[in-house]
Amino acid sequence: MPNWCNNTLVLRHEDPAMITRAKDAFARGEFCQEFHPCPAELIDTKSPNTDEDSVNELVKKYGYSDWYSFSVNEWGTKWDFGDDQGINDFGPNHLVVYFDSAWSPPIAMMAILEDLGFEVDLMYDEPGMQFCGHYVDGVDDYYDYTAMDADEIDDKIPSELNETFCIAENMRMWEEENPPEDE
Repeated sequence: MPNWCNNTLVLRHEDPAMITRAKDAFARGEFCQEFHPCPAELIDTKSPNTDEDSVNELVKKYGYSDWYSFSVNEWGTKWDFGDDQGINDFGPNHLVVYFDSAWSPPIAMMAILEDLGFEVDLMYDEPGMQFCGHYVDGVDDYYDYTAMDADEIDDKIPSELNETFCIAENMRMWEEENPPEDE
């Protein structure tokens, strides 16, 4: 079972049809598949693919031998994402959604969306591995907080990111429940 990365995504596009397309795909839980589909021939493969003939043929055709390699490399996360519960705000030129992604934020997918004319603003937090970040306009500001206490998080993680995911607040609660052992 993966660690889950919490994500807040704001999309903007000049074409309202692209926003509606994004909203509908997100509501179906097929966001990545809508904009950068995994080839049908890879979807039912096993990972790792151990059939040498199949591997060679699929890599030659698609660059990948299985669905897992495709999704991790092309989308930036193991599984597609979305559901109708995660839609927070929707207008003709913007969409705001909340979702979880497996292991990591879907940064590779954000670059694909930008190529399709979307303005992308993605904030993410993976509390299990203790990293977070803010991806905007092709730039990923990434922060590793594995060695930080709550006060350091307050000092070093941008407040918008910290407050969106309650990172320092959650760390404080953990620190209170797990006081350091006396040596």
